[in-house]
Amino acid sequence: PAEPVRIDPDQVALERLNQAAALLDPMFDQYAVLLPKLANAEQARKAGDFARMAAAEENASESVRAQAWFRLGQARSAAGGNAREVAEAFATAAKLGNVQAQFAYGRILGSGQGVPKDEKAAAGWLRRAAEQGHAAAQNSLGVLYFFGRGGLANDDALAAAWFRKGAEQGHPDAQVWLGQCLEWGRGVLANPNEAAKWYLAAAKQGSPAGQANLGYCYANGIGVGRYEEEAVHWYRLAAEQGDVKSMVSLGVCHYEGAGVEKNFPAAVEWFRKAAQKGDLDAVNWLGVCHEKGTGAAKDVKAAVKYFTLAAERGNAAAMTNLGLCHYHGNGVEKDYETAAKWFARAAGDGNGLAQSWLGQCYEEGRGVKTDRKEALRLYRLAAALGVEFAKARLEALGDAPADGEAGPSPAPAPAPAPAPAGRHAAGGMTVTGGSPSQSGDGITISNDLLRNIFKIR
Repeated sequence: PAEPVRIDPDQVALERLNQAAALLDPMFDQYAVLLPKLANAEQARKAGDFARMAAAEENASESVRAQAWFRLGQARSAAGGNAREVAEAFATAAKLGNVQAQFAYGRILGSGQGVPKDEKAAAGWLRRAAEQGHAAAQNSLGVLYFFGRGGLANDDALAAAWFRKGAEQGHPDAQVWLGQCLEWGRGVLANPNEAAKWYLAAAKQGSPAGQANLGYCYANGIGVGRYEEEAVHWYRLAAEQGDVKSMVSLGVCHYEGAGVEKNFPAAVEWFRKAAQKGDLDAVNWLGVCHEKGTGAAKDVKAAVKYFTLAAERGNAAAMTNLGLCHYHGNGVEKDYETAAKWFARAAGDGNGLAQSWLGQCYEEGRGVKTDRKEALRLYRLAAALGVEFAKARLEALGDAPADGEAGPSPAPAPAPAPAPAGRHAAGGMTVTGGSPSQSGDGITISNDLLRNIFKIR
């Protein structure tokens, strides 16, 4: 009799997996193994059927079954399946040794989607994947060390080392984080030139954070020559991908005519786009534009509304501008005490202009009790940050008469310039949370900005 045909269970399972992969791979980018960039529920369900059949091959090797469960997790995720079932599929694959699933399951544990949140267990799975060379896991482990999360103590040197491992494999977020470590001297010797090279590497891959930070480097001459036109180019690329800080920076460039022709309406358009995404610097800038009538209708009451919206949520520039409104009676009744309170809050956050204005309040006894020593202290802080008025007052007060004697009245302090856009954070690291507040202009501001290092990708 003829020998029975022997069917290799691995071959059968792999054929099914290839069919699943053909449907799933176009939905996910290289590093985003959890959430699809292009969801197609029908295709995902078909892929899930193929993956399920592969997983059901009991005699298949462990590595093949691990692949099958990983693909099943992806299919369930792409089909919008139950979060618990998605987590179970990735957990099964992770325990069978699939490195991509180990990364995915680590991120799921860290985010608490479909499972109880457990950052320490998450860090363990991310480490297992990272030690096997998974670039995205190496980046995530670096972030845990950078912030001291997941049961790991803060260790900048280890963070930078893991970022470098991921960066050298081409992971764009790791390239941005390594660039920031090199720029700031966190865990490595500061090297702005190398930082800019890593930002460029990420930017060329289309990373909004890389493009934003490279634009910042060109705008400020960090590791590269100062070329404002080049800064505008990279800011625009990042802004068009939704990078909020680049929207603000691009607005500033249009407002000030830096690297592009001065265009107030275009500046307001970019500020409004960023403000509608909750950026407080942008909200402050809208207040400036309404106060001055630059690109928007001159409306000091609207300006006060924007300054208040941003100031109440911790924006130091807006606190300073709101203090000025109260100090001068611009859009509100003149109230030195309220002005001094806002200056004090902003000064405590290190805003040099607020320190200068608060110093003047203490020198003149406006809204606070006259206190020459406190005025001098604040002027010194502001002068160290380059505020010219504070330097002038320190020079004048060096020969000032003692307390109680008549002294010269200080020259009017210059109105603070609008705050520049904030520094750009590494991509995919910041999310909003908390109860939102509406400005009445389509702008929603979150009451707290939280770093979510396990943001699902």
